[in-house]
Amino acid sequence: MATPLPKRIIKETERLQNEPVPGISAAPHEENARYFDVKVEGPSGSCYEGGEFQLELFLPDDYPMCPPRIRFLTKIYHPNIDRLGRICLDV
Repeated sequence: MATPLPKRIIKETERLQNEPVPGISAAPHEENARYFDVKVEGPSGSCYEGGEFQLELFLPDDYPMCPPRIRFLTKIYHPNIDRLGRICLDV
């Protein structure tokens, strides 16, 4: 049996669905609502303009004390993204 989601994750997911951020869509997985499929449009005026980038986001059990784990599924060239799509920045 799956562990119930904390109220914070439920509220943040509802807000994300009801008030989407322009250029970003995120949908939780049906089988595990801690995983999200994310699509980000490349910002206009950048070298990523016109691109659509798919990411995978996971909210760990100790979220929000620990940050979400995010990785690009779309291959992208960026100095802070490693070859496996992981973001290489301290948050």
